[in-house]
Amino acid sequence: MFSSASSYFSILIPPWPEYAGSNYRHFSENEKHITRCFNEFVAIFMLENSLYFSEDDEDIVLTPGEWYVQLPGLKQQGKLPSPFCKYFYIHFKAAEIRLPYVDSSECLVSKIKKNGRLTLPVRGKFDKDEFVLMFDRLKTIGINRSNYISEQAVFLQILESLALTVNPPESKYASITLNLQEYLAKNYHKDIKLNNLNTIFSYSNDYLTKIFKEEYGITPSQYIKKLRIKNAKELLTHTEKTIGEISESIGYHDETVFFRAFKQQTGMSPGAFRTLHRFENSENKDNFYDHFIEQNDYKIK
Repeated sequence: MFSSASSYFSILIPPWPEYAGSNYRHFSENEKHITRCFNEFVAIFMLENSLYFSEDDEDIVLTPGEWYVQLPGLKQQGKLPSPFCKYFYIHFKAAEIRLPYVDSSECLVSKIKKNGRLTLPVRGKFDKDEFVLMFDRLKTIGINRSNYISEQAVFLQILESLALTVNPPESKYASITLNLQEYLAKNYHKDIKLNNLNTIFSYSNDYLTKIFKEEYGITPSQYIKKLRIKNAKELLTHTEKTIGEISESIGYHDETVFFRAFKQQTGMSPGAFRTLHRFENSENKDNFYDHFIEQNDYKIK
């Protein structure tokens, strides 16, 4: 017997799935899902309360944030009321092959080009905030039913977003940037020559900087600085090392450069940071802040 909990279906491509209609659906207090055997796919996106129905005698319960695709040719029946539930539905047509996949690793969006099909599980979870924007767009376009191309485009965008909820795309740079990140994390305290990274990773320095920033939002140089300052904070707070010793241990051989980098990230000098974090939990805490402000000319906001 078909089981929605473990089954996947494949849409053959080409032709692309064809949008057939959509709308929001609100149930009354005692309303049940209709009994039918439909010849189209029906994608249901639950928004409020729960929807109860059976599909080929298998009981299904959908809760907010879940999506479910009713496949063509299966009998759906509402055995129980679904009071005040709300969902968005999309009818569409497509060539379909049901596959007995159980392991989601078999379901790869990348197989679209390779095998000419898109494979998806029958049910999953979706981000309501993200999808409702597309639902509203689809409904607005459909009011006049005069722009089928736009309707089809939004529908395919929804289908793509569904696929991505199951198979989040891995960055094509992931392995490179991860190796670079691990290298920097292990060697940040050394005298790293960023201009020489190309000899280690066999990519140009400009390329490595570009993909690292795309992946992590900062450049390798900024990442090293973050690691150094983070470690400096720990050493200032929990050790008796001098500022010069700390500077040297984290990779700054010029104490002036360390001072400038530390103040840029924290808003205070290494010495002021050490004083603040050494004594802020002391027994004289009530008198400490007034003394700290007076000595360091700071305003605590």
